[in-house]
Amino acid sequence: MNIKCPIPDCGCENPSESARCQRCGANLQAYSRLLFLPDYLFNRGLNHAQRGELAQAESALQAALAFNPKDGETLLLLAAVQSAAGNPAAPLTLTQADQVVGEGALWKTQIGALKTLLEEVQNPPLSAHAAAQMKARAQQIAQKRKKHKGKG
Repeated sequence: MNIKCPIPDCGCENPSESARCQRCGANLQAYSRLLFLPDYLFNRGLNHAQRGELAQAESALQAALAFNPKDGETLLLLAAVQSAAGNPAAPLTLTQADQVVGEGALWKTQIGALKTLLEEVQNPPLSAHAAAQMKARAQQIAQKRKKHKGKG
């Protein structure tokens, strides 16, 4: 992967291991770390979700979305985490994920399953069985969706 120099008048493509831009000499180390931060935050949220640490998972995923609010994977995992935690924002997050993902995408099956669970949750009281199902579903999604870039 190459890193494009962030200096507007430069824009030179540099090898990913470059500390400085080959053309203008700009420092690329901090910039390259920022490029991988959203994936790092996603993986951190994923790890928390897999351990059942839902509040920490939600926090990390929200931080990842600050960098890319239209990341379908992150939105989907966040919706799963929110639904498992009983967060009322889960349906809205799931709707956002559905809009971002688009038709015919791999994620549609996951979104459909979560929608079904959320519809069940909308009719209180939430049974222990339904809560356990949502938590298990969030963990299943989390296990399948670890991003390859960045470190978790």
